[in-house]
Amino acid sequence: YVAAGAAGLLIFDISVRSSPVLVATFDTPGWAWGVAVSGGYAYVADGSQGVTVLNVSDPRTPAWVSAVDTAGNALHVAVNGNFAYVADNSAFTILDVSNRTAPLTRGRYLMGPSQSARQVKLQGGLACVALGSGGMLTLDISDPNAPTKKGAVLPSGGPTAQTLAVAIQGTNAYLANYGGGLAAVGAADTTVPYQTAFLMEWFAAKKVASKPGLAVISGTKYSENGTKSVVSLRFVDTRNATNPIVIGAIENNAFNFLDVAISGNYAYVAAGLAGLLVVDVSVPSAPVIVATNDTPGWATSVTVSDTTAYVADGRQGLRLLDIQNPRAPVALGAVITPGNALHVALEGNFAYVADNSSIQAIDVTDKSTPVIRGAYPMSTPQSAMQVRVQNGVAYVAAAGGGLLTLDVNDPTRIVKLGAAAPSGGPNASTQSVAINGTRIYAANYDGGLGFINTQNPSSPLQTATVLGIANILAAVFDPASGCVLAADSMSGLILVQP
Repeated sequence: YVAAGAAGLLIFDISVRSSPVLVATFDTPGWAWGVAVSGGYAYVADGSQGVTVLNVSDPRTPAWVSAVDTAGNALHVAVNGNFAYVADNSAFTILDVSNRTAPLTRGRYLMGPSQSARQVKLQGGLACVALGSGGMLTLDISDPNAPTKKGAVLPSGGPTAQTLAVAIQGTNAYLANYGGGLAAVGAADTTVPYQTAFLMEWFAAKKVASKPGLAVISGTKYSENGTKSVVSLRFVDTRNATNPIVIGAIENNAFNFLDVAISGNYAYVAAGLAGLLVVDVSVPSAPVIVATNDTPGWATSVTVSDTTAYVADGRQGLRLLDIQNPRAPVALGAVITPGNALHVALEGNFAYVADNSSIQAIDVTDKSTPVIRGAYPMSTPQSAMQVRVQNGVAYVAAAGGGLLTLDVNDPTRIVKLGAAAPSGGPNASTQSVAINGTRIYAANYDGGLGFINTQNPSSPLQTATVLGIANILAAVFDPASGCVLAADSMSGLILVQP
């Protein structure tokens, strides 16, 4: 039973949970904010129209029973026995619904300054009311004619936080505080409810790498209303694509965890000023940094092939490291690119470096002496952020230029094939691309995850877009789960079924 605003009440058959079906609608006269169902009746908090009562004994044919004006703006309702308890914005209202054809107002508690009754939950003889910026109010409702205040607690998170919802378990209340996280409030049945803990954290993901059953995400964890942060790697069990679980983490502000590559039981991390880190992930719940190699530049990205790690090292260009023994990486060779090396991809004996201002084709046949053989310059608004190569075609995440496709069959003479603008409008910027056959998944900052058909690389065609929670910064395709793993700047990891 869904309160659906101007559409009123929607009723879904969820007997087959993977395929919910809308079976009925009822357009209530107001704006349906909340709904409670009890004893074959639905009680709809219907905004300025008060509470609407519907007979839903047959859910497929809801029928009008009655309505009662609650004076304020009804936002939420809870029902227990013959009484309905309404969060009415300006007041908390108790209705006698023993005669559902003619509900009666029995008692009211008026809200004070900065208080707005948003939601109500019941616990024995108490009502716990979410009050917006006023936090949570506990009311004694043992006498329905005269609800009385017992206690109150302010929302966690500072002066701008608002309590929008409350959940009850035993003698604990959990407050959903907009701008203040999730707060636990103890002893909700006394006159002095008190906050026992709160959690406000989010994970701003940057890059993601995967192997069957495991994803590693680089980023920053924020907590305590964003006032604290720690650079972090998160290790996620992806064996159940519908329920990815964080099973391990490394948190250390001494590093910048920027990009990750996985090979066997090791994760290779481009760590900015610290260069390359090697992490043993043989036990993903207990990852351990086992080696470092301080490259001379700012290690932005890493790609691994066989026993070599290729590090995009910022102004120091491309660095090659021997990782035959992952616990003791050794420098092999290097070449300076003209721009700022951000990412590297491999095909055959060539490494292709996205160095912001261009794509550089580098012959790595002799790993001790890599040589630039060709280049393709970027033009405004293009900026080479990342590159993937498949079957002689380079797919470039070109920032404001979207997706750029290049023919690299002859690395000494790179030719443009086509382009596709980023999804999301004029401010969108393609930061990363993932390849799955003839489909490209473009991580578009401020534009979601774009699905692009590249069956004809000269005419890439965007076919769909999936928005993230905030901004999607990177994507990889995971063949094991059949999902695109997207790094989101607010929620961490999002798994998308193409």
